[in-house]
Amino acid sequence: MPRDMPFTFGLGVELCIFEQPVIDAIVTLRSNLAITRESMEDVSNREGGAWRLQIVRLLNGLRFTMDIAAECFEHLAPARELKRDGKEPELFSKVLRNRQKSSQ
Repeated sequence: MPRDMPFTFGLGVELCIFEQPVIDAIVTLRSNLAITRESMEDVSNREGGAWRLQIVRLLNGLRFTMDIAAECFEHLAPARELKRDGKEPELFSKVLRNRQKSSQ
């Protein structure tokens, strides 16, 4: 299940220092994480298992949420990189977007 992200849920008055696009991205991410959590709980609690349409809806929601998370990283930590498996470091926002595309 997606967990609360400290950099989104820990913000209060600090949101006022950001420009409107950054605030919109953070608020959208917080909302989508809550919706994703609900959808995952709903799918996992079904007695007869999940239907294909529900799984597709959940995957589409995850893709959208990852795109919003990438947008947040572009605004808040544009230079944040991730190094994996001995490869050159990549921007985290790019990693999120690549993961989103590869899961389609």
